[in-house]
Amino acid sequence: MRVRRWRIPIDHAQLGGTATTVAVVPLGLVWTFSGLLKFLDLSAFESVVLAHGVIGKPRRELLWLVPLIEMSVGWLLACYGGSRVHGRTGWAISATSVVLLGGLTAYILMVPRAVLQAAGCGCHGSIGAALTEALPADIRLTLLCTNAALAALHWPLLRIPREPTTAPESASTT
Repeated sequence: MRVRRWRIPIDHAQLGGTATTVAVVPLGLVWTFSGLLKFLDLSAFESVVLAHGVIGKPRRELLWLVPLIEMSVGWLLACYGGSRVHGRTGWAISATSVVLLGGLTAYILMVPRAVLQAAGCGCHGSIGAALTEALPADIRLTLLCTNAALAALHWPLLRIPREPTTAPESASTT
């Protein structure tokens, strides 16, 4: 008896769009809500950042830009994210998100471990302070692992789709 194998037709273009959607939604939500929670309690965010001791008081007037940039990146990712969807614009927004994530990760690495554990990270405003207490003993390791997972979500967004290649037309010699 002959066994018939069934093949499920896969639309690879649609699969790429699904991967982009799966990546864009969490990233957009993380940036939007992180920025919104900081913006709603800007004084708490400012006190956490000043407790870190990395940024001096003269620059504290610019701290309101951090939540604004985060919310903007989140909204733009939701609207235009992913190179497969919106070409170069989507790729540029995704790259901006990666650079912002890298900058904030570098900032976390500059904060002394004891200060980070005591003051919290300020990642999600005053709600993040409550979450920090629930985290394991090494908050820095937890934050770095979280940021690595978020960075991994950027992979489908930053892939530049290849143009389909066509075979070169050979000149007929008739």
